[in-house]
Amino acid sequence: MGMKRLLGSALTLVLLLTFSLLGRPGPTVQPVAHAEPAGEIYYVSPTGNDDNPGTAEEPWQTLAKAAAEAAATAFIFRILPWGQ
Repeated sequence: MGMKRLLGSALTLVLLLTFSLLGRPGPTVQPVAHAEPAGEIYYVSPTGNDDNPGTAEEPWQTLAKAAAEAAATAFIFRILPWGQ
């Protein structure tokens, strides 16, 4: 008799906790303001050239060049040809 009562009490406790947690609101998502990159911005494109300065108009060709030239705080964007 004692084991049935213990299991019944445990089941009741689990159900109460489950239903109390279901009624709580979930986390809310706060909008984030757009922030400008803090470091330099460099561009890489398959149609670029590693002799270029890494700008949007004259991107580098390889990510290896970007990794070698860019500082740790730089942002590197890879520009893919249309359709890729």
